[in-house]
Amino acid sequence: MDGFGLNSLHECERIIGAEDIFLETNRTGEHYQLSRFHTNTCYRLSLAMGIGGNREVFSRRLVDELAASRINAEEVSALVATGIDAVLLAGTLQHFRVFKRQPCLTYVYERDGALALREGFVFEKDEKVLLVHVAAIRFQRIARIIDLIQSSVSGSDQQPCVEGFMVLLDRSPVGLDWRAPLCAFGSIVGMRKPIDAFPTNPKMCPLCVQGIPLGDLSETV
Repeated sequence: MDGFGLNSLHECERIIGAEDIFLETNRTGEHYQLSRFHTNTCYRLSLAMGIGGNREVFSRRLVDELAASRINAEEVSALVATGIDAVLLAGTLQHFRVFKRQPCLTYVYERDGALALREGFVFEKDEKVLLVHVAAIRFQRIARIIDLIQSSVSGSDQQPCVEGFMVLLDRSPVGLDWRAPLCAFGSIVGMRKPIDAFPTNPKMCPLCVQGIPLGDLSETV
């Protein structure tokens, strides 16, 4: 699959800026809790990810950034999706010609409160792995999955190498570089939309103090 001859960043921002995807306090009259913060904006990316054409645009954006990164895409042989929406995105990314051969795809899921790799999946020897993640604020899930991959094969002959990770939307607050502990790995970010982070304590959050209610966080990031 090749590109579409369009500005991938502009197209991505157009998609996530739609009224049913992008929620902001000034329009909805609500504010939101994301990670350990209250904030005035959020994105319902699950809605956007359910449309095949959107996934192709998002994938093109990540592929554009991948081509400019330090990661050698031709060596990538496995994609690890970090969640349900990431499976959809990675399934589209698989077919782009930036990869020398179509990488295999697996995923991570929650089992008994812990992260686990898909049952039955086995990494090939010296597998070159790239994580696919939809949206990140604290980047903790990515760090945990990298640890999971590395620890799952410790002491065996199957030693995958995590080349890096892709994040469609980076929402970490301005001035807080939570990617720093992951600097040993290559990173690709499709879009950067920092959150305005406020304390969750109702007495300290200016949005709570103004009496703005918390909205429903279903399918928001």
